[in-house]
Amino acid sequence: HRYEDGRVDIELVPARQRHMGTDMAGKVISAFAEDLQKRGVQFALGKTVRSVEKEEDFVLFTDGGKYRCRYLIAAPGRDGAYWFREIAKRLGAQVSFGPIDIGCRVEVSAQVMEELTSVIYDPKFRFLTPTHRDATRTFCTNPCGRVRLERNDNFVLVNGDALKRRKTKNTNFAILNTVTMTEPIQDTKVMGMKVARFANFWGGGESVIVQRLGDLLSGSRSKKETFYSREKGYHKLEPTLPPGKFVTPGDISFAYPGRIVDNLRESLSLLGKVLPGVLHPSTLIYVPEIKFYDTRYVTDRNLRTTVENLYVAGDGVGKSRGIVGAALNGILAARGILAEAGLT
Repeated sequence: HRYEDGRVDIELVPARQRHMGTDMAGKVISAFAEDLQKRGVQFALGKTVRSVEKEEDFVLFTDGGKYRCRYLIAAPGRDGAYWFREIAKRLGAQVSFGPIDIGCRVEVSAQVMEELTSVIYDPKFRFLTPTHRDATRTFCTNPCGRVRLERNDNFVLVNGDALKRRKTKNTNFAILNTVTMTEPIQDTKVMGMKVARFANFWGGGESVIVQRLGDLLSGSRSKKETFYSREKGYHKLEPTLPPGKFVTPGDISFAYPGRIVDNLRESLSLLGKVLPGVLHPSTLIYVPEIKFYDTRYVTDRNLRTTVENLYVAGDGVGKSRGIVGAALNGILAARGILAEAGLT
């Protein structure tokens, strides 16, 4: 369906991709590091940065001593985003609250998506939900991959990955609902953490929730006793992250705000028009999945902030939403520093 403003219910965004595999990432990064060391780069790994001060140069205070530098690229990642925001504000950087992505991890049989993923490894679908007309999207599709836990200091999230050398019979992907707060303007990072903790609460305190799609669509919670019910067809899909100590069968409509649940349910229904097998009752829905790249920094095109010689890059500072964009951020920042230092 196409609306008067030109937007459509569902859109596939094709892209050329290569799959490296989570299990191969370490070797690729090691190769990068070895090449950089040969070029004279020194690494100070395993040292936690406690604070950053700005004198004539930047001074980094770590648990392994002080480091000074003229130029600083801050790439704190999602885990360090909240911490670095306070550092950046103290240094005088202009920051604002951006949108946050709250959603779920969906797991289906690999056969359901094989025809598509054999052509586009990580297909990107964008949705416009019928009821609220909100923007949602698929993210991080992992053909023959696995669903896994992502632990933070105060809450547990769900994520997914795919290995190069070891495959499963399932494919997983996220559906993310972009949430922007206007009036009153609130800290979206804090909001996301509250949503995550509340979802964990419904899972028993330190657990994520998993629900069969059949239960979600019928308004029922998933239960341990019927989780593999043959009568309901649930036995046809074995989860790669099964119920256990940190995974609780439940009801995502208790864990998430109603509007987000509406959007996730409707996005799945729209996707089912393209990939009908997605709507099989055995399909698995895990929550919470939240992407914390919610702080936006005022920068120039080379990612230099309003603080002289301070650059930002990556998901944690709101300049990218994925590994490829984060890598491109690093290149942009490095080129900016070379230009500013007169080395290009």
